[in-house]
Amino acid sequence: MKCFLAVWFACFRQVPAPVPCKPTLAADVQVGDVQALIGPSRTILHLEVEERDCAIVTFGYEGMIVITCDEGSLNVTAEGCTPRRCQPEQSITVRLGEYSVSASPLQTIASGGQELRFCRNLNPLFRNTYIMYCNYGEVTVDTSQCVTQWDPMTSPPWSRRSRVGSVGLSDGAVLMLGGLGNEGPIREVWLWQPTPGTLAGSWHQSEKLPPWSGRFGSAAVRLSSEQQEQVVLMGGNDNQNRDDVWRWLRHPEPIELSLGDSQATGTQAQDCVLETSQLLLCHAKQGVSGRKWDISHYLEMSTEIHIDLLHGGGTDDLPTGAAGVGAAVIAIELDNCRQLFRAEGGRWSTTGCTGDQPPWARADQPAIRLGPNGAAFPGQLRSLRFVLDRERREVVMYSDNVLMTPAGADPGQLGVPVGGGVCRDYSNMQNGSLVCPDVQEPVSVMHLRVVELVVWPEASLEVRRLAVMAPAGFWQPLADIAPWPARAAHVAVPLPDGDILLMGGVGESGLLNDVWRWTRKRCTLLEDIRPLEAARFGLECSYKCRDSPIYGQWAQLLDAPWAPREEPAAVLTTSGVILAGGRAALGYTNDVWLWQHSGDFCSAQWQGVWSQLTPQASWLPRHGHRLVGFAGETGEVETVLLVGGFGGEPFNSEVIRGEEQDPAVRPNPRNDIWCGNKNLQNWGQWTQMAPSAPFSARAQFGAVIAPTISDFSFVLFGGYDDNARLVADQWRWTGENTTFTCDIQEPASTL
Repeated sequence: MKCFLAVWFACFRQVPAPVPCKPTLAADVQVGDVQALIGPSRTILHLEVEERDCAIVTFGYEGMIVITCDEGSLNVTAEGCTPRRCQPEQSITVRLGEYSVSASPLQTIASGGQELRFCRNLNPLFRNTYIMYCNYGEVTVDTSQCVTQWDPMTSPPWSRRSRVGSVGLSDGAVLMLGGLGNEGPIREVWLWQPTPGTLAGSWHQSEKLPPWSGRFGSAAVRLSSEQQEQVVLMGGNDNQNRDDVWRWLRHPEPIELSLGDSQATGTQAQDCVLETSQLLLCHAKQGVSGRKWDISHYLEMSTEIHIDLLHGGGTDDLPTGAAGVGAAVIAIELDNCRQLFRAEGGRWSTTGCTGDQPPWARADQPAIRLGPNGAAFPGQLRSLRFVLDRERREVVMYSDNVLMTPAGADPGQLGVPVGGGVCRDYSNMQNGSLVCPDVQEPVSVMHLRVVELVVWPEASLEVRRLAVMAPAGFWQPLADIAPWPARAAHVAVPLPDGDILLMGGVGESGLLNDVWRWTRKRCTLLEDIRPLEAARFGLECSYKCRDSPIYGQWAQLLDAPWAPREEPAAVLTTSGVILAGGRAALGYTNDVWLWQHSGDFCSAQWQGVWSQLTPQASWLPRHGHRLVGFAGETGEVETVLLVGGFGGEPFNSEVIRGEEQDPAVRPNPRNDIWCGNKNLQNWGQWTQMAPSAPFSARAQFGAVIAPTISDFSFVLFGGYDDNARLVADQWRWTGENTTFTCDIQEPASTL
């Protein structure tokens, strides 16, 4: 029995169980830079594993700490702990400008990584990018690179105004024309010139008031070529609607003077007659025959005089200083001096100030011979050019591009001094010097007053052309009465071929939807009609056409299919001409239309076709807004910004009781920006770039692109704002590369 018990005890005695690990146990573990004691959250058995969040040791890490129980001892490893990432569900409050918004990552950001975001996602009035950082699970942002889209510029020197004509020039300058001020229509021309290398500029008013009446609601476009840049002003209201057309010159350009716009002069004036509009014939039998042209004060600072003439008759044995049989004389009146240039015997000579009319040569004024010989040979057509050198106070003469230098001139001298016949007698020079009498200078600025052409007995004079080199800033009338009805609040757009498209507005008969195209041709029944007179009549394709590069003619196209309206906005794009919004008879509009043309001159395709891009754009109906176009790589406009305007639903004619009208649709001025692009339903879809601006909401302002500031920039000035007042301020808007595609949201870029 004892043996049996011994065997049973040996076989069936209990083996001790593995020792578990109780929650009271802990072991050292290091997560990142933090070391801590960590144990199981409950009793775990031998070889059992429990995972604990790394955040128990430090919040900056994620993953699991692995705890293993081994016979009552803990094995702890933190190899699964990694720096905490930042997740899209996290957020941080960011203040930018006057906006405080909650910002979250768009994607998971690794600790130490960053995400580039657009500043406009925080505040639509800002541009560039900000950086969202992730630091061990904590989100921070750096908005130091965010800058405002709108920046105030220096207050302009001009008075408060709205409804100005505004045009951007090739070098980033801005021309502002007229407007409506507190005293009524304004008659002023201002040029804003950007300062190279800066974001600033300065305004300068033209020295002379323009020849057109003060006006507002006019249309102005820029036309440019390799030789010239010019601005065309059309219509407007000066207390009544106008239908005149004017051309402004950016640089000096020859301006033809009408041969018929002259006065007879001489003792035999009846023998100087206008044969055609391009030929003036003077033939003196016994007395002096000639014509003179009074020069407008707008042309008094012209730099050159161009004359094409043919002088017949004369003799070569006349005494020096005497004008007699056969001579032809050109008198140029500068200030109080009438400088004479005389052709006789195949030579030119000049005589100083005569002070008398007609230009008789005085015996006490010796002539200065101008060479070379043969430059005034009778019977040959000559092209004469007189250069008015105001710096040296000289007149330089060319005959068929041959310089007429004074005989005995000083080294380097090209012309003759104005009034030099009194003080310079090259025939009596002694020892290379001349003592001038003590006389009062008749010339100061050399204002051009009169040009006079005469011939003496037994000579003839044919004048084929008379022109002056007009100074920069000169206004030339292109039509005193255009064939289209007088109007204001219309729009005009330059076309790629140099033509102009004029549309809509308000006239004496009300709102308009007629369309006119100006082209550099003249198609009339009367071939000899003067270009300025032809511009009064509509172009008739059935008549013979000839080139008319300056005055041109207006062709009436088919009326547009859109409702008659005033103050729409229009711009030329790569697809054609876009017209948007305006005030129609039934209220404000927000439809968008496209005009396209093709084909040969005067063809049906040349007259163009209208198509509606959208009957109701996403921006509120409005008028008095502006469209600003930005060109792509092709140089054509592919992106258009719509800015401001008087928007909302129109006032009701009856009082409507009930809740107060939503401010979003009240008929208030606005300062929002919308973007349209060729690739967004061909400008049928519009994206709001910003709901407001830091300046007062307004309409009827000027807005012109500013390429010298950046690729996506324009300047805005003046207008009529929501405080029912005219304003005189200037703002610069600058966009960014995504402006071109109208993007306001893009996937984040993580680094």
